Amino acid sequence: MFYYTYVLMCADGKLYVGSTTDLRRRFSQHEAAEVPSTASRLPVRLEYYEACRSETASRMREKHYASESVLSSFPHALLYECLSCHVIASRSGSPHRARDLC
Repeated sequence: MFYYTYVLMCADGKLYVGSTTDLRRRFSQHEAAEVPSTASRLPVRLEYYEACRSETASRMREKHYASESVLSSFPHALLYECLSCHVIASRSGSPHRARDLC
């Protein structure tokens, strides 16, 4: 099982960082305005995600990515730090393989 950390671009131009075990389901919830944090900021676009093997690692990355210093340099900071994730993809759709450390 993978634990996903993801970044959404909201209609207001701000980024939202979250984590989940089912990325497709969670994204559908965001699109359907079922997530209070993004319901008033639709539409949302998936900008970035990564999969980790542990929930702890995914939650730690979510907390780190949500910090202002990382989000202000998005996407470069996220792509640089991907060495601790298993698989990542950016909105370009091209998957990247990284060392499997999670």
